[in-house]
Amino acid sequence: MSFIIGLNCRYLNITSGVDWTDVIVRKNNQIEQMVINTPNVPANLFDLQYNLKSLKIVNIDIKDMPNLNKFGTNDITFEDCRTNGEDLSKELENLNLKKLTLNRCNIPKLNLNGIEVDELVLKTSVDTYEQKLEDVIGQSRIKRLTISDDLTQDPENVEFLKAAVARRQIGQWTKVGLLSKKLQKKK
Repeated sequence: MSFIIGLNCRYLNITSGVDWTDVIVRKNNQIEQMVINTPNVPANLFDLQYNLKSLKIVNIDIKDMPNLNKFGTNDITFEDCRTNGEDLSKELENLNLKKLTLNRCNIPKLNLNGIEVDELVLKTSVDTYEQKLEDVIGQSRIKRLTISDDLTQDPENVEFLKAAVARRQIGQWTKVGLLSKKLQKKK
């Protein structure tokens, strides 16, 4: 017996506690927000077109990057995910994003060169892969950049950020994290 979802569903949270193999997403669904927490998804999830306000993918090893364009969203978050940076870069190329968040992800060879985004949240360490922030961001156009404060420990990253702001590649940038919180408490 199959279950059909999507007619009265605005928020879909695909978690590991449910067997999604018997679930079918309705073709003309009303889903606005989707959170994917497990690789065990409804069989037709990636076959449909959506018009989401936001997509969040959490704690998944992404072996084959899905076609992100099918989700029809301009707000994508990857949290605690592991994937290949080249595959992610290829999927992000053709998207019209307003906000991209990469939070605590393990993404070797991350390259966001050429994307245009209103807001980029990069709370993931690129130092692990011996990449400089300039190699990750490249010639991207970003209005607001939020980075983890450990990235500002490298003077080359700070100089890149200052130069990118001066040439208006990046509108403004802020840092967040444990180091920033310790400094705030001292003041």
